[in-house]
Amino acid sequence: MPWPALLLRPKTYEVVAANRSAQLEGAEPGLTCYRGWQGFEKPCPWCLAPKLWSAGEPQQQVLEGKDRFLDTRWVPVDEELFLHYAIDVTEHRLMEQSLRESERLFRNTFDHAQAGIVHVSPQGNYRDANARFCEIVGVDPEALRNMHYRDTTHPDDLEGDLELHRRFMAGGVDSHAREKRYLRKDGTTIWVNRTLGVVRKADGSPDYFVVVAEDITDRKMAEAALTRSRDQLRMLSTHIQGAVEDERRRIAREIHDILGQGLMGLKLDTSWVAEHLDGCHEVLRERMADMLASIDSTIRTVKRIATELRPVLLDDLGLGAAIEWQAGDFQKRRGIACKVTVDPNDIELDPARSTALFRIFEEILANVVRHAGASKVSVRLIKTERTVTLTVRDNGVGIPPEKISDPMSFGLIGMCERAYPFGGEVRVKAMPAGGTAVTARFPVDAGVGR
Repeated sequence: MPWPALLLRPKTYEVVAANRSAQLEGAEPGLTCYRGWQGFEKPCPWCLAPKLWSAGEPQQQVLEGKDRFLDTRWVPVDEELFLHYAIDVTEHRLMEQSLRESERLFRNTFDHAQAGIVHVSPQGNYRDANARFCEIVGVDPEALRNMHYRDTTHPDDLEGDLELHRRFMAGGVDSHAREKRYLRKDGTTIWVNRTLGVVRKADGSPDYFVVVAEDITDRKMAEAALTRSRDQLRMLSTHIQGAVEDERRRIAREIHDILGQGLMGLKLDTSWVAEHLDGCHEVLRERMADMLASIDSTIRTVKRIATELRPVLLDDLGLGAAIEWQAGDFQKRRGIACKVTVDPNDIELDPARSTALFRIFEEILANVVRHAGASKVSVRLIKTERTVTLTVRDNGVGIPPEKISDPMSFGLIGMCERAYPFGGEVRVKAMPAGGTAVTARFPVDAGVGR
């Protein structure tokens, strides 16, 4: 035997024979087992010989000694002898203790986790689930064990789950995370952030799936409310911009038609009076000349105001002509050279898109004046079958990167908001050689809104 074994006399505990393993631990024939083997002066608590002898049947007990566990056995041989041996099961017992501790830790983690955890069979049937998962899907643990994952999955998410299940079964994926919806027993919908992993057998086939589900319903509701609020604000912004443009158009028309025509009539009348002042006092003729000059200056101011409110070219000749005029006026007033390219020359766009692009162009030029310190500006307006693109580049100091995403850069935000209802985009970047490039790209779709 590879473990200690003795032949003992039941009444005296005298060792009659000992194998080599027992002898190595101190047992010797002629000595008592407790003195030679254990070094005790009297029978140790382990000795069950009297009980064994009275029972007349084999006995077994696992006893704990110093740093080890022994599986001790007592087997009657005849009326004078019994066999006593001990198997060292320390490693096995320590492994059992470690396994029990591991199981305890796992069970505590499983049961008390704030996220829902459930094991699912390869066929899709629910197995063991913690209380949190049962709470999420609104089903008690016993009922859940008789359910399939299809029973708790929202119908709109079922096809995606079935496809993912096929991929797991085929061995193409071992883990996956996504947001999905559970349909509770009471009919309500729960959003979760679900992580799915597979535990495979030695042959690679799935043994079971581990699902971890975190309830994110409140977050999804907050996101939906935020999205609705943002969409409403953008709709309001678009409505306000449209109302402002309509009001600008109306005011510009009234200034041009009523105030402009009134001033022109006043100029004609004043000119007539000036022509019939022959022989009058020289001072009176000078005052009339001053009045005519003032009327001319007022007419020019009225035309400028009306044009700034709503360029007539934008409505009469289109976006390309309005961009060219605005660039020429900017060059004349600011002394910054502007080179304009329009391709094709007769760009046709719906009024809403034309107005949005023109206002974006105005804001870009205003930023050049306020921030760029540029001496040259290049403007390109290009229309293709699908998009119309406005690109403005300057040779100024360049925009700092942090300003592009600065929430206080209202000019940039305003340009992006003008593009949004049309599915357009505005991009701003600093050029490597210096200066800034702003690109506004709109789809040539006739509809407004996304």
